Amino acid sequence: MALYGERGYLLENYRLFHLASPLTEEVDFHYHTFHKIVIPLKGALSYMIEGRHYRLEAFDIALVGRGCVHKPETAESNERVLIYISSDFLRDRSTENCDLELSYKLAHDRGSHILRLNPSGRKRVSQLIRELEELCGSQEYGSEFMRDTIFFQLMIELACFSLKQQVCSVDTVYDEKIVQLLKYINDNLAENLSIDHLAERFYISKYHMMRKFKAETGYTVHAYISNKRLLLSQQYIEEGISPTDACFRCGFKDYSVYSKAYKKLFGVSPAKR
Repeated sequence: MALYGERGYLLENYRLFHLASPLTEEVDFHYHTFHKIVIPLKGALSYMIEGRHYRLEAFDIALVGRGCVHKPETAESNERVLIYISSDFLRDRSTENCDLELSYKLAHDRGSHILRLNPSGRKRVSQLIRELEELCGSQEYGSEFMRDTIFFQLMIELACFSLKQQVCSVDTVYDEKIVQLLKYINDNLAENLSIDHLAERFYISKYHMMRKFKAETGYTVHAYISNKRLLLSQQYIEEGISPTDACFRCGFKDYSVYSKAYKKLFGVSPAKR
């Protein structure tokens, strides 16, 4: 069974990369088990996230959530910032009145993963990124706490921009039917997601649906659903839910099948997480 490849790893709570070289290698569709922020600093960057093709301009912000299938397509930008962020870290530091993952949740709900801010918003984010980068390389007294403070400010600012909808329109190309299908799958992982059921629900030939789905996402419907269910079950287990409960909450009907797929994807059995 073909599944998406996981790329990158994160051992810290978050990590900032400032890249100053052009994107030259072909990158396949992939996902991360952490959140990611992508910000081109100069030039443009074409990015595909969950079936949508975006053209990012300088200082646009791409919010690539944990488990989101994505890939960069073309990069005219020679300079960009990437930030890898532990979803556990954001969840642990969130409060009832301040959800640090809110910008990612709103991106999913609205079906748009890009923030294109007004000039004052871009200036504010640029300032925070610059301060965060400077502190990431500092060993001075108190720099770790100052760095976390700036990081939390950045996450709160992004959530506020999203909540207030202070976001300009972004050029997006996508197949409406496939995007609707992707959102339905992600919102209903515990339900029946058979090919026949999906084709009937979206009034589309199942063979046409399967061809279009692979053309727009790079993978089969079955592989996409299986991968998403496994990633969700991993998150449940990290939150303290038993592997058995996680298995059935995510739509698997047989624990043995689930356990084998989990071990194949993550390298360990769900009971050993």
